Amino acid sequence: MLTNHNEDEHLKEKAEAFDAQQGVMEEIGKIRFEKYAETLPNLPEAFDRADGRCSCMDGRIKVGKVRLPGSGIDTPRAELIKSLKDAGVKSVTWHPGCGAAAKKAVEMGFSANDADTVAQKFSEGVADELGIPCIKLEVEGNHKERVCYCAKNCEFNPDGIEGLPNGFVVNDLDGISKESFLKAVELSLSIAFGDHGFGALFTEENPFVLVAIAKTQEELEETKAELMGVVNNFGKKVHIDGFVAPKAALKAEAADEELDAAAQ
Repeated sequence: MLTNHNEDEHLKEKAEAFDAQQGVMEEIGKIRFEKYAETLPNLPEAFDRADGRCSCMDGRIKVGKVRLPGSGIDTPRAELIKSLKDAGVKSVTWHPGCGAAAKKAVEMGFSANDADTVAQKFSEGVADELGIPCIKLEVEGNHKERVCYCAKNCEFNPDGIEGLPNGFVVNDLDGISKESFLKAVELSLSIAFGDHGFGALFTEENPFVLVAIAKTQEELEETKAELMGVVNNFGKKVHIDGFVAPKAALKAEAADEELDAAAQ
C-alpha cells in the first residue's frame, strides 16, 4: 500500500509524464493527425520494422509484428492461431505486470496477483502450438499512453519515431475479427482511464485519442466508424482521429511482399 507521501510522489510523476507530451497532443488537436503525420519525415519507418514477434499492445513494449492485449490472451484461440500463422510470426512474448493477463486471471477464478503466471502459461502454450519460441520481455515504469494506435491490416511500431505520442498498439491483421479488434481497443481505454494509466488527467480539453491507421482513405473511414462503438461511455474525453499510411511505407511493404512471394 502506498503511504500518503509515496502516493503524492506517484501522482506528481504521473502529472509530469502527462505534461511532457502535452505540446505534441495540442499540435495534433489543432491540425488533426492526417496533417500532423505529414510533418514526421521518419514515419514510414514505423511500418517497416521487420519484427516477427507477437507482443502485448502495452505502450512500454517496443517490439511486435502483431500487437494484441496480452499477446492475444483474450482472443479466441483458433482465431489467434490462424492469424499468427498467416502473419508469419516467429515468436510469442509475454511480460510481467500485464493488465490483460490480470483481467483474464480474475475471469478464470484466480487472483489478479496471478497475472504473471497466467500470462506466461498462455504465451508458452500458443508458442508450443505454433512450434516457435516464447520470450519474456521486461517493462519499465508506469503506463504513459496518451493514444491507442489502431492499425487496420498493417504493422505499426511507433517506437523511436520522433513526434509520435506514447500509445498502445492494436493490429487488425487478417484473421483477427472485428469483435476481437474492438475488444482490444476497449481494454486500452480501461487501462488508460484506470489507476495504472493517466486516469482523471484525461478531460474534454485533454482527451485520450484513438488513432486509426489504414492503407486507404476508405479503410480509414471504415475504421473510424467502427471505433465509434467503443467510445460511448467516455463522451468527449475520447477523440477519434487517424491517418493513411505514407505512400513510402506502402511501397516498401509491397516490395517486401514481392520478395516473400519470390522466396516461396
